[in-house]
Amino acid sequence: MQLTTSTADLRLVRVPIVSLDPHVAIMSLAQMLPLPRPKFASDSLDDLYRTESSLLRSREVIPLLHLRTASDARASVRDWVQTLDGGWRLQDVWLSPEQSGTEKP
Repeated sequence: MQLTTSTADLRLVRVPIVSLDPHVAIMSLAQMLPLPRPKFASDSLDDLYRTESSLLRSREVIPLLHLRTASDARASVRDWVQTLDGGWRLQDVWLSPEQSGTEKP
């Protein structure tokens, strides 16, 4: 077996979106990939779109898809909260005693 060092033509990576704030999300994605640091002229949606488009115009990164995450828990799990950015607030979670199907409330 011989190991060679070569540069790949394509690299597939998973990059999480770390914030619901679009400016923070674009800044962190640019840093992780690495792309040039985005420059925002204002907080408008038009400027946000122009900034994102300019990063994609380089063709260094081609987004393929966005996978949402989902989770579920038994009915006995109480105070389960999933934040808008996908985080879990486990410090508030507790388990209630399960009721069998034969008992009446």
